[in-house]
This record gives sequence, structure tokens and C-alpha cells, in this order.
Amino acid sequence: MWIERPNKKGIHMRKAVSYGVALLSFLLFGFAIYKLFGIPLTYSEGERAGVVYKISKQGYVIKTWEGDLNVGIVGEELSGPVTMKIWQFSVKDDETAKKIEEYARSGERITLHYKQPYVMGALYGKSEYLVIDVYAKAPQ
Repeated sequence: MWIERPNKKGIHMRKAVSYGVALLSFLLFGFAIYKLFGIPLTYSEGERAGVVYKISKQGYVIKTWEGDLNVGIVGEELSGPVTMKIWQFSVKDDETAKKIEEYARSGERITLHYKQPYVMGALYGKSEYLVIDVYAKAPQ
């Protein structure tokens, strides 16, 4: 009577493939989380002052608030080329974005308090600066 012994090479190969698939799945999941949420550690924090001339909610699947702040004019005003210095930003929450929209309509000069994370996740916006507060004047 012949007794077939299991093929140990086949068993080891199946284990190796399943470990490889599990590792690849884990890496893909980790990369997806990284792209969505970014790295929440703050690289820098500060304020920018100027006039907001554009703010809108953008995106196909993930809607984020994106805006442009005119921080001033660069160049010679009378004799040479004049260019606006534009600072692009993202806003996380709707309440802050609504405040910024109101100031944009009035044309008032404002101060935006922002954080710059190491890696900005897709859930928070497209620019590298995340506005967390807005002031009509510099805070005292």
C-alpha cells in the first residue's frame, strides 16, 4: 500500500505566497492611510496677512476648501512690471472657510493663522498650508 506523503515544497511555497500577499496588502493599506491623512506633525506654524481674492470648495470625491491670498505687490509700481504675490492655502473646517468667504466679499485685509504639516493628507487639502483660524486684525 502506497501512502502519499505531502509535498513539503508545495506547502512552504503556498505559505510564502500567502505571506507575500499579506505583506503587500498591509503596505498598500498603509500607503492609502498615509495619502489620506498625511503626517499630522507640524513642521511650521505662523500667520500671513493680505486680501483673499479666491476661496472655493474643490474636488471630485474629497471636497476641500482651497484659497488664494494676495499678500502684496512685488515690483516697481510706476515704471516696471507689477506682480501680485499669491499665497495658496487650504481650510479644514467649514466654519473658518465661511468666515474667510465673508472677508473675501468685503475685500478687507485679514490675517490667517496656519500650520504646515510634514505631509498634508488628501482629506485636508491640496496646498501645503492648512489655515486653522482667521482674524480681521492681528490678534492681541
